[in-house]
Formats: sequence, structure tokens, C-alpha cells
Amino acid sequence: MTEKLEKDNRWTFDRLWQEYKSRKPYSKSLSIDDSRYNKYIQPLFGYKTIREISQFEIDKLRINLLKKKKPQTVKHVLAQIVRISNFAGKKNLCEDISFHIEMPRVNNIKTEDLSPTQLQTLLDAIELEKDNPAADMMKIALFRVCAGVKFLNSNGKMLIFKEVLFISETQLIMKGQKVEKTR
Repeated sequence: MTEKLEKDNRWTFDRLWQEYKSRKPYSKSLSIDDSRYNKYIQPLFGYKTIREISQFEIDKLRINLLKKKKPQTVKHVLAQIVRISNFAGKKNLCEDISFHIEMPRVNNIKTEDLSPTQLQTLLDAIELEKDNPAADMMKIALFRVCAGVKFLNSNGKMLIFKEVLFISETQLIMKGQKVEKTR
């Protein structure tokens, strides 16, 4: 009887997740978290307590998920495990995870390049606004985000700059440097 009582009083991941949800107001993100929990966390860890989970099991989950899912999805799953563990520790329900969970590297940088025709159309549209400060700001914004802009110095050597700060018809200013443009 006491063994069954002890088993019922254990703070398993399932029980911690139910407690976590009961203390959070319903939101769309909680619904997404619930779905993620049921799909990825519950089958492996639902019946286990935090102390019963090893770093090897977490690493195995991370590696297996990375084979099928994108790094951001895997990061969300692991972050949810960390959140549940931190919740348990902060509310003094049980000990939190005693080891570091390695998160996958996520590259969410999206790049969209303009074709030469699109870039020329944009520059032509900006040039039509000669006296408009917004046109100057557009030029600055357009050229400020350019990385690896190439110009020749007076010796004919190629210069590569990481950030363009200002551009006009005859000059280009880069992080404290003034360079004459060549056409």
C-alpha cells in the first residue's frame, strides 16, 4: 500500500506538466506546448521523475529529433523540458535537472537578394526623389545592410568593408573612413 502511495506522489513529468498548465492562463502558445509535450516529451519521459532522466537520454532525444526535425523544433522541445524542470525547482515540487541541456544551433537568418534588375528599379525609384529626406534614408538603409561591399583604393587594391554608413554621388563613408567612389 505504501509503495503505491509513494508511486502516486511522485512528481513525474506528466504530473509536473499538468501542474504547470494549471498555473498558466490558457493561450495559443500553451496549446502548442501541450501538443509538443504529447508528441515528443510524454512518450519518453512522461512516467519518469526528473531525477530518473539522464543526460544521455536527453542527448539521445536531441540527436534523434535532429534527424527528423529542424533545429528550431528540437530547441523548442528541449527548452520545454528545461521550463518544466525549472518550474518544478522554483515551486519546490522536486529537484530540477542537475545537468546542462545542450541546445542545437539554429540559423534563422533569412536572406532575400534582389536581382540586378530589381536593384536597379529600386535605385531608380529612390533617385526620382531628389530632395526627399526619405530617399536619402532609403539609400543609407539599403547600403548599410550591404556586407562585403568592394571598392578599389588609390593603389588599385580591392578594399572590402563590412558596413557602409553613408553614400552619395561621389563619396562613401565607412566606419570612420572616407573613400572616394570610382565609377
